[in-house]
Amino acid sequence: MMNTPKLLLAVVLASTLHEGNAITVSDIVDDVTLGSYSNFHNNLFVSTGHSRGFSHNAGLREPAYQHDLARDYIASNLVAMGYDTQLDPFHFEFDGYQYTNCNNVVAIKPGLSGTNILVIGAHYDTADLGNTDAPVTNTCPGADDNASGVAALLEIATVVKEYTFRDTIYFIAFDGEEKGLAGSTHFVDTHTTDDPSETNAILRSTIEGMISVDMIAFNLDTTPDTLHVEADPNPVRNGLIQAITNHTGIGIIELPHIGASDHAPFHDAGIDTVLIFEGDFMDLSTGYPLILNTIMHSDMDSTDTPGVMDYDICTEVSRAIAHFLCDQAGVIPPATLEPAIEGESTLEVRWQSSPGVDYTLYGADSLLQTNGWDFIQHIPATNTTTELAVELDLTTVTQRMFKVLGE
Repeated sequence: MMNTPKLLLAVVLASTLHEGNAITVSDIVDDVTLGSYSNFHNNLFVSTGHSRGFSHNAGLREPAYQHDLARDYIASNLVAMGYDTQLDPFHFEFDGYQYTNCNNVVAIKPGLSGTNILVIGAHYDTADLGNTDAPVTNTCPGADDNASGVAALLEIATVVKEYTFRDTIYFIAFDGEEKGLAGSTHFVDTHTTDDPSETNAILRSTIEGMISVDMIAFNLDTTPDTLHVEADPNPVRNGLIQAITNHTGIGIIELPHIGASDHAPFHDAGIDTVLIFEGDFMDLSTGYPLILNTIMHSDMDSTDTPGVMDYDICTEVSRAIAHFLCDQAGVIPPATLEPAIEGESTLEVRWQSSPGVDYTLYGADSLLQTNGWDFIQHIPATNTTTELAVELDLTTVTQRMFKVLGE
């Protein structure tokens, strides 16, 4: 009889399987925490006197204040998480002025399919004195608008970084949103196309959806917890609403597509989009929009202003988006390995499957095996998320370590 404990140890050392019960989507999204979210948020320069805006002068306008420090903080964290991260430079004209040295931060998590793409976006710039219709008198820290969305993006990217997905995920921190959606417009116009013959751009038909997370923190104590979901009917909207309903206590206020955030250029290009923003931004019960968030685009949008940040609801929203992302993009949790029958010479490889993913079980004597991993068994795709298991008879299976690959 083979020594089962030695087998388990070899597997753990090989980092191909994990001992214990099969890891589920809920296990993954439970790693979204208030402490981690608030840490990201507080490092985005969100207190009084800070700004992620642009210079305000008669000539060329450039990033000013803490704009580039925030950009670098976002990029460095995404790099540290292991994502393929790039700055996407651009310039634009707004209200008669030229803006230069602008950058989107784009992080990519390649999926196994190599075709379908989901985009999670949040803008990191803030309103400034160049926004003549905004009540900014000095600097706008943008604690809610939109460090709250960027912190959610970073928190979600953190909890899914170790896992494999069927679909490719783009995490994009957009610049220039407060200046006419400049960053997202640039990205769609420059990096996406409807022409299959263009090989240096993303085919728009492969983008199955884009979610813009824009202002999720302002939440009055006197009202129920709610969230606006703005979208025309589409599968991404439906999936996100289901995730929020199933995994939070937050009520949903549904709106048709309007625009006014970074989802709009994607929507105009024929891509399914959703904007989510705080329920207490406005009250529609009177028949017209009554703006409740009066600190937006002002110096008061700061962590120093009482009542601006509800970290509890931000964490819940982040967790719901992460759950949606795992379901929609097809997360493939790692397999686990444990005795099938206590005291017997059997092992069971167990994992939670994703719909539409084929799996293959391989074995090897050691990581130094020169002829690669040996095929053991193919498990065809199913249409549902379910726990799969393969029982190994250690009297006939000679390998000492195993791995499961989805494709």
